[in-house]
Amino acid sequence: MEITASGTITKKTMRALHRSGRRKKQAAIYILLFCILLGVGILEGVLWGFTNLVFIMIACCLIGIAFQLYLYLVVPAIRMNARKKLIGVTNHFEFHENDFSVSAAEAEFTENSTIKYSFIKKVVETKEYLFLYLQTNGVYVLEKQTICGNTDDALQKRLMDSVPKYTKM
Repeated sequence: MEITASGTITKKTMRALHRSGRRKKQAAIYILLFCILLGVGILEGVLWGFTNLVFIMIACCLIGIAFQLYLYLVVPAIRMNARKKLIGVTNHFEFHENDFSVSAAEAEFTENSTIKYSFIKKVVETKEYLFLYLQTNGVYVLEKQTICGNTDDALQKRLMDSVPKYTKM
């Protein structure tokens, strides 16, 4: 039996998508490492004098911290603003054995495609949604309450078996 579902992009789904895409641990670890290196550079400069090499090390650490903050704070905001154009679009999904079909028809947007499960990079499951991240930097939002034709456990099992990275939040 085929599994069907749908997902409408709303402001609520945009916020959930925005939260699911952030990598707090990874950003915190990199920033911590850069701060440790920055502290070592400053300590070295105070104890043995600030040479050009110490200044270069301190500058690289500051650039690394700024870059990590940019990736954590700015890039998700840019992605969210780009996706705001899709608010109100409803995608209809049909999940088959080896692939799934997506169709959407709105005034400014029409899509009909069949996608193999191997094309999904990762799945993030929240309390209300499943986010299907594609390898092309796209994402589909699936509302768990709209899953029909079988239990959501069957769909989750199918996705867990087919997708390399399945995360529950």
